[in-house]
Order: sequence, then structure tokens, then C-alpha cells
Amino acid sequence: MRLVVAGATGLIGSKTVARLRGHGVEVALISRREGVDVVTGEGLPKVLRGADVVVDVTEAPSSSLWRTCHVGCRTRTVSMPHPS
Repeated sequence: MRLVVAGATGLIGSKTVARLRGHGVEVALISRREGVDVVTGEGLPKVLRGADVVVDVTEAPSSSLWRTCHVGCRTRTVSMPHPS
């Protein structure tokens, strides 16, 4: 499974990425530091290609992300084990 995390280098995003990778999940990062911007849409089509799931932990309005993602993306529910 390929997950894309928007806001991946922020406080919550970095912890989310670490936890997902700890579970062996392939994670692609959406972050301005990575050259991808959810506000302008720069870099989104490339990073979203082949994504099974998009996790948004940004504080930014991410309508560009959802506009891009809804074209050709499938939706499904994924559950992760709760930390003990």
C-alpha cells in the first residue's frame, strides 16, 4: 500500500510518517520542503500518482489537493492499530 501524507514534515505529520513507516507502509511526503505545495498545487500530480490513501495533517486550506486527488483516486477505509 502506498500512502501519501500531506503536511509530512510538520509536528503531527512527522510523527504520522514515522508510525506508518514503522508498520512497513510505503509513505510519500507532501511538504513545501519536499517541493510539493497543497495551496498552489505545485508537485501534487506527481506525488499523488499511484497513491492508495491520502492523509491530510496540514493546517493549510488544501482544496488543490482534493481537486487533484478526486480525479482517478479510489476511496477506501483503512484502519491502523491503536497504540497500546
